[in-house]
Amino acid sequence: MALIYNNALKRMVLRTAHLLWSLYIMKIHFQKYDNNDKAYIWRTYVNAMKPHIRKIWGWDQNWQENDFNLGLKQSKTEIIFVNGCVAGYLQTQQKENALFIRMLILIPEYQSKGIGTKILDMLQPLTSGNLLKLNCFKVNKDAYRFYKKSGFDEIKTDENFIYLQRQST
Repeated sequence: MALIYNNALKRMVLRTAHLLWSLYIMKIHFQKYDNNDKAYIWRTYVNAMKPHIRKIWGWDQNWQENDFNLGLKQSKTEIIFVNGCVAGYLQTQQKENALFIRMLILIPEYQSKGIGTKILDMLQPLTSGNLLKLNCFKVNKDAYRFYKKSGFDEIKTDENFIYLQRQST
């Protein structure tokens, strides 16, 4: 029994060490969006958001396309690269006292690897007033858990959204 426990413990320690090493050498950079990226960003948005939007309002393709295009015009949109590979996209808007995260979407292969946390930590010093803000769908429990774990506090809620913020410490 001790041998089985020992081997399981060794595997857990090795997995943890590998994850920490991966985070240490992980290179994240952002590339400004251009029109060539639009199809990729749209696909990524639809894959990530459609299930949640369907639950709340239903999916209206025309409305979604218009809102998506408005977001591209009003936000700073960047492609997220991890170790040279496309991993998702980020949209931010500088508000008077905070950086508002409109979208932070990582494709599934890059989720739950510490990348989102590292991105939030990279964004924090760029904020006016060291404040990050965002809205999260109530039905998106995974995103909510991620943001709470990342140090965000609830400001308020309404029928569909939880409004969150994180102050730099």
